[in-house]
Amino acid sequence: MKVEFMTDSQLFEIKTIGSIATYSIFVDGKLCNADAITTANGEAVSWIQVKANDGVIRKVRHVEIYGINTALGAIQANTEDTFSSDISSERPLIYQMGDSYTYGTGAAYPTQAYVSSPAINDFYAYSRALGFDGIAEWIGGSGWNSTGGQYPATRVSTRLANINRKPSAIVFALGYNDAAAINSGTNKEKLVTSMIEAVSAAKAAHPNVPIVVVSPATPKGITSNIQTVYDLVKGFCSKNGIELLEVSNAVTNANSVVYTGTDNVHPNGLGHQHRGLEIARYVKMVALSGGSLVPKFTSGYIVNFIERNGFSVEVKSETVQAESLEAAQNIIKSRAEANGSIMIEIV
Repeated sequence: MKVEFMTDSQLFEIKTIGSIATYSIFVDGKLCNADAITTANGEAVSWIQVKANDGVIRKVRHVEIYGINTALGAIQANTEDTFSSDISSERPLIYQMGDSYTYGTGAAYPTQAYVSSPAINDFYAYSRALGFDGIAEWIGGSGWNSTGGQYPATRVSTRLANINRKPSAIVFALGYNDAAAINSGTNKEKLVTSMIEAVSAAKAAHPNVPIVVVSPATPKGITSNIQTVYDLVKGFCSKNGIELLEVSNAVTNANSVVYTGTDNVHPNGLGHQHRGLEIARYVKMVALSGGSLVPKFTSGYIVNFIERNGFSVEVKSETVQAESLEAAQNIIKSRAEANGSIMIEIV
């Protein structure tokens, strides 16, 4: 959950709904709480005090409240205080879709050795370092080849397309969870198809917004399977003019003892900060070199096809983003390979 608003209140309280919840609160881009604000185990309702962190002058400030496993129930303030949902922050918004790294598994507050926080992980380390507000949209264990509601293009249409503040940049940070099965069946082809459809959906939802991709994570260093995923992702990005943030070498087998958590899969707190600052450094290198973060992704091709599912027969027409008409047709045909119950005939 992320709730943001503008207020001139210098001291107010929020009522939260949910149990075993964790909160991070920012005022004008600065983290207010040195440690996670955690509700008592099983406590359904809690009151949390929020105080302006830059002095006693009354002015309008931008408040961001991040919570896990919860919702915002109410705000209690003085009668003279004002609140507004019309965000006037000078900081642009960056949106990132990812997996448990984007969730912040392993990200730790100063006095906590190994916890989870989507407000102090690598995404927030680099977004704040670059002067962005951020919103992290994560599903642990997901990847480019996830299906159903975890399919990246579906996540774009159900979440990114519906946020009420237009992003200034869109980031995809997936790939590590694809490595385990990347050499099985048609998973290589499906990964590229998934990237095409996710980027197409993002461009349709927010035209001309820069899109970048973070290279796959390497919690214990590069393996052959991670390398395969990396090569596929890099190949797609190179063909379509999408900047790939090359941070797969940020955590290696040699330095994993410093940066990888006790589960040997996720970064620890220091690892999240290290990855985040590496991403920030790479973005600044791209900017200084004059590189563009707006992809040259190809135009859509109209594909007409017949879809048969049991006794059902439908004639369909879709616009598909691809490098050629043949590639667009192959994207449509790949659906039959992924779902054995349907047959597709291109017309």
